[in-house]
Amino acid sequence: MLYPGKIEILQQNNKGAAAARNLALNHIQGKYLFFVDSDDYIDSNGVDKMIDVALKSYYDIIQGGFLRKFSSPPSRYKTLTIRTGTLQRNDLLGFTWGKLINSILFLHYQFPTGYAFEDTLMGDIIYPQAKKIYGLNTICYIYRIHKQQITKQYHKQLKLDALDQIFLPIEFNKIRLSLGFVNDNLYFERALRMGYLNYSRLICFDNKTKQNAFCIYANFLRTNFSKGDFQTKDKKLNILYKACEAGNYSMYKSAIKYL
Repeated sequence: MLYPGKIEILQQNNKGAAAARNLALNHIQGKYLFFVDSDDYIDSNGVDKMIDVALKSYYDIIQGGFLRKFSSPPSRYKTLTIRTGTLQRNDLLGFTWGKLINSILFLHYQFPTGYAFEDTLMGDIIYPQAKKIYGLNTICYIYRIHKQQITKQYHKQLKLDALDQIFLPIEFNKIRLSLGFVNDNLYFERALRMGYLNYSRLICFDNKTKQNAFCIYANFLRTNFSKGDFQTKDKKLNILYKACEAGNYSMYKSAIKYL
């Protein structure tokens, strides 16, 4: 084995991605961590650059660029670039992978098991703790796209797991408030963008289910973001918020089309 004594391999029965990440979190010894999904791989040179920047300037999170590799023939790539420089937490992508993260941000938190879209934890709990965030326009991660991905399965199967997208942010918000997190404008905009994810991830469900999900989401916004206390300069998000304030599902669907 390369680097004897420096690499520890942990094994457990398959319990899903969240449980695998949590097992690793229980054994962290280093200052930084980097998540890799089981079917992807990293660019070691890109990760080295991220580590150099992090250690020199004490960043809590560094977001790198990545390649999307399509497995269906002919194999092709699509590059996603990241703006180099200081970022706000809403500039970060919601995925666990592709980021170098200060391990102290996970000191008291783990991923919820038994849910779909458990990486909601990142934007709701982990990112808000970061004091310094940086973007590095260097390819560090290769994300493989194929037919068996979880993120594609929910479009083809009416899985009740997809409804986790509605309830997880509500539960995480309760945790945020209990920990003293402030619902600021950045979190407000994140909550509004969740409206788009809610709609897209439930696209295959019947209309009644989608309307009920909208009612739950709209009530979440009205309860946690009082009118006048929060604002966004994004006109499209403003339309979405007005639709939720009014409980107008048709207006909500129209707003989604322009996001």
